[in-house]
Amino acid sequence: PVGESLSPQKAEQYSLGSRYFADRFTVTFEAFYKQMNHVVDYRDGVVVREQSNDWYELLTAGKGRSYGLEWLIEKTTGRINGWISYTYSRSLRKFADINGGKTFPYTYDRPHSGNIFVSIKITDFQKFNASWFFSSGFLYTIPKNLYQLNGNVVVNVSERNNYRMPFFHHLDIAYNFLRSWKYGTSNFIIGVYNVYGNVNPFLVRYRYKDIDDKYIDPYIEMIGMLTFMPYVALEFKFK
Repeated sequence: PVGESLSPQKAEQYSLGSRYFADRFTVTFEAFYKQMNHVVDYRDGVVVREQSNDWYELLTAGKGRSYGLEWLIEKTTGRINGWISYTYSRSLRKFADINGGKTFPYTYDRPHSGNIFVSIKITDFQKFNASWFFSSGFLYTIPKNLYQLNGNVVVNVSERNNYRMPFFHHLDIAYNFLRSWKYGTSNFIIGVYNVYGNVNPFLVRYRYKDIDDKYIDPYIEMIGMLTFMPYVALEFKFK
């Protein structure tokens, strides 16, 4: 958003990469850095309403930066092919009116992520795929402590995005039955998402138990995504 008190956002981005070709492998490496100015976010302690004519007064402008390294090893020939990829990246923000003026990790900050993919050609018309994905957990802001004041629960938040959820990871497998037709190709797929049934949390709720008038027992409740899930699919590609 742009207004009298909010300037247009600006960014400078730099990247450097290289690619190496071996006999049956390709290795790719890239480093990047991005500097952002006039990024906006809600001030600490504001209450966002659906309809508000002075919504821009709830925002504050600051700076941000992101940087990281990416590498990829890929094999595209032979009966067995696939890739291994890994990314280390950071996304940070700094505002005078947020987090006491201290730099904090942005909502989409994921320091570690990667993927291992393998495809095995069984016959000319059948192949087996397996893919394992992992990533650092999502960030949330949770209270430092709770206390009661005049019968009301008061929340004390010390830092923005101060809690990172557990690592996100899952293994997926699929068996593909390929067939060529006069007008294209078809692929019938039988697969399983999240083979080992890991519960990947994607939402955090900060709860508490009211023990008595002076004591509160807080706890974190996590809500997970889909666990072990078989599936079938049918794809068509036309010429």
